Amino acid sequence: MSHFTDIVDVSFIIEPFEYLGYSESSISIIKGDIMSKVVKVIEVLTQSNKSWEDAANNAIKEVSKSVKNIKSINIVNTSAKVEKNKIVKYRITAQISFVVN
Repeated sequence: MSHFTDIVDVSFIIEPFEYLGYSESSISIIKGDIMSKVVKVIEVLTQSNKSWEDAANNAIKEVSKSVKNIKSINIVNTSAKVEKNKIVKYRITAQISFVVN
């Protein structure tokens, strides 16, 4: 398994509930509780020999080693390395959000 994960600091505080993984219908029920939460977003670059989905799973796996309370992943960009007319590396840029305690 060949993959790399680089963390790029693009963190910021956000309030959109979708980054916390909540549906619009549940927001009214939990709104009071969520307003006290801080969500941080980091951007990671990762790759896989298998697929873009595997690259996304690699990103979550690596980030979860040092970050807790991961709530979502947003795939910002996909690309691939090609050799001899075949994809040999599936690469993604992803934003991972988590609740800061």
